[in-house]
Amino acid sequence: MIIEEIEQCAKILKELKVPNIVVTGGEPLLRSDIVDIVRLLNKYGFSVRLQTNGTLVNEEKIKALADAGLKNITTSLDTLDEKKFDWICRSKDLVQKIEKSLDIMAKYLDGFIVVSTVVSRINASELPEIVKFVHSKRAYSSLVPVHLQKTENAPGFCYGYNKEMLFSREDFPEIKKSYAEILKMKKEGYRIINSKKFLNDSLEYFRTGNYAWDCKAGKRIFVIYSDGGVAPCGVFPPLINIKSNFLEKFRSAEYEESARRIREGCSGCIFACWRETSLFIDDFATRMEQMMLYLRKKTSTHHK
Repeated sequence: MIIEEIEQCAKILKELKVPNIVVTGGEPLLRSDIVDIVRLLNKYGFSVRLQTNGTLVNEEKIKALADAGLKNITTSLDTLDEKKFDWICRSKDLVQKIEKSLDIMAKYLDGFIVVSTVVSRINASELPEIVKFVHSKRAYSSLVPVHLQKTENAPGFCYGYNKEMLFSREDFPEIKKSYAEILKMKKEGYRIINSKKFLNDSLEYFRTGNYAWDCKAGKRIFVIYSDGGVAPCGVFPPLINIKSNFLEKFRSAEYEESARRIREGCSGCIFACWRETSLFIDDFATRMEQMMLYLRKKTSTHHK
């Protein structure tokens, strides 16, 4: 979409009273007008989070984004082992690049800098060390279980099959030990953005393989693709298009029924952005916990 189309989207989303927008991709920093996009969304009053792989971060870009109103940003770090991380991402020197990016982000952004770690068999034992590293950079860890097919030809939405990363039953004691330490660190005030319930749900998923839940995709959360297509979730194709009678269609019984059928036909997931948003709305204890996290940030009372 060009920026004029994005502004039309912003007007529609404002009418729907959408509070939060995540700008992702692909890689959003590849867009030459990304600063203008953030400034535009900020003008309309949205809470904006940018999701980047961190490789294109530099001082000029982050300062410009901060001046445009950006406060919150997410990047990824799956291991502190340089060779393993380069293998996962098929890149080179990524750990060093992410570390430099985090230093730049902390210099200019005063919101939540979140580092997403996909938890798999190859990094389960080092999760506490990753959390400590992220904490040392004044950023917040987000731990998300890997979504992989159980066998090479299994059907489903998961992102392919990888024998090295896939958990087996024999791996559970190790992941249980790591998560026990993570929950302890969270209680001690380390910067961990996951709620306790989400972490415990993740552990249950590792134990049982079950990630079904009462998903509200299509109602509380939806995805807008680059061509304007709107889907309940990034796993599925669009149901409607934001460029064509969107509000009428979005509020229609037909759309609600289509979204409901998608939810009922889905085996579930444990993506943090989906579950954590619902937990914040539905679960009082999680809401209080996340408000305390915000207060710790504002008062600089995290673990030293």
